[in-house]
Amino acid sequence: MRAAILGLATTLIATAAGAQDLSVAANVAGCPAPDERRVDTWVRTNASLETAPVGLKGGWVYASLTSAADGRTAALCVALLERAADGYVRLASGTADVEASTSPSRFSPVIETEGYALAPGVTALGVSAHATLNTTSISAASVDLFLFKQNGDRLVPIFGGLIGEGHYDKVRERHYGRVDCELAVKDRATRGMRDLVLTCKRRRTTYRWTGEHYEAAR
Repeated sequence: MRAAILGLATTLIATAAGAQDLSVAANVAGCPAPDERRVDTWVRTNASLETAPVGLKGGWVYASLTSAADGRTAALCVALLERAADGYVRLASGTADVEASTSPSRFSPVIETEGYALAPGVTALGVSAHATLNTTSISAASVDLFLFKQNGDRLVPIFGGLIGEGHYDKVRERHYGRVDCELAVKDRATRGMRDLVLTCKRRRTTYRWTGEHYEAAR
């Protein structure tokens, strides 16, 4: 079970503690790629590097968010890396599109260090995209969670959804529009993959495997 926690106060900061300052050195098949030889020189602020969850190939997970010109959308890139003698080797990578509910001043990715066990031998990787806005009068944030499943050298997005959102009016000193959701993996399986349940306050939505991705049950 995972929870979206929005630390909304007079000043809102949604950058993950585990996120590092990394840079993107190349672009491979539409996915911003790290310089696998010089990971220690990455200096970009909208990327993160973490150890890979148990059940996934490779020892490291890299994620980056590149903002589009419109300021409200971004491309999320995720890659599985394996350490080699002269640096890192890319084992698999994938992308997903992120659309923020507000025009953020910052996008930042957060890699979950625990995987999602969806079936025997199948562990999905969770990466959340944090969009934050902080002005003199308002703080706002939204969090979208994406699950990726490895398919050969590709990381395929199989689930994506808003799990957190909130605003803080600094002038009136009040919170509004707050949403905190939890995503849980259930024992029941559909087409060989365990169901997901997204709980937002009193509303529960079940997502079932279609054979290619998860969709909300009707």
